[in-house]
Amino acid sequence: FRISVSTILGSAATPTMLGGGPVKWGMLMHYGLRSGQAAAVTTFTGLQDFVFLLMVITFSVFTSDRVGVDVFRKLFVKMTDKLPITLLIIAGVVLVIFILFKVLQQTSRGQKIIQFLKTALTDFKQAYAMLAKHGKWYFLAAVGTTTLRWMSRFLVVLWLVLGLGIQTDYLDVVLSNWLVFTSMTAVPTPGAAGGAEAVFYLVYKPLIPAHYLALVMFAWRFCTEYMRLIFAAVSVNLLGITES
Repeated sequence: FRISVSTILGSAATPTMLGGGPVKWGMLMHYGLRSGQAAAVTTFTGLQDFVFLLMVITFSVFTSDRVGVDVFRKLFVKMTDKLPITLLIIAGVVLVIFILFKVLQQTSRGQKIIQFLKTALTDFKQAYAMLAKHGKWYFLAAVGTTTLRWMSRFLVVLWLVLGLGIQTDYLDVVLSNWLVFTSMTAVPTPGAAGGAEAVFYLVYKPLIPAHYLALVMFAWRFCTEYMRLIFAAVSVNLLGITES
């Protein structure tokens, strides 16, 4: 519980792509896990999210023209147009890593860092191997819980739209959520502040009347983000979670 609520607070200080991951990783190590094991547990959450979003995206392809095949066609075209730049960036990153590795090999401290990374990678792979061998049912249970968590977030916009009596395509209202949440991961600001609202506005502009859009947007943001931050902050202060 300490780790969960602290990770929620950490997500407000890190980009959405990280989602408080560094806080979770650090606390897991504090409670006795090795660095590679902590990294594996931290990435489990992302893996569960990926499984859920993959199911939703697959469902969208077959049920919604707006958030289905056309979206992927446009994305593929953009990726193809920028493929040379993307490959150049990847090559540059690989070259920098290679040079850094060679530099580290030349010093005793660098060799210790390399050994630490190798040990962490071994622990990381062993943790996933253990999951594959002994933790399948636990992982499925975790995916089920993650699905409930995501569905509750996906339904927020629908409840707001229904509560305001807005007539629109309700299935598209629900399915459009994955466009918002996946786009938010590319926003570099902590907690996707500002970017989340902008993405929501662009995605839901065709579905929600203009005179309701701002109201729904801020209510959605409060229910999906700020409410859980308030809960985490209250938990930390009332229960002394930071003390261990």
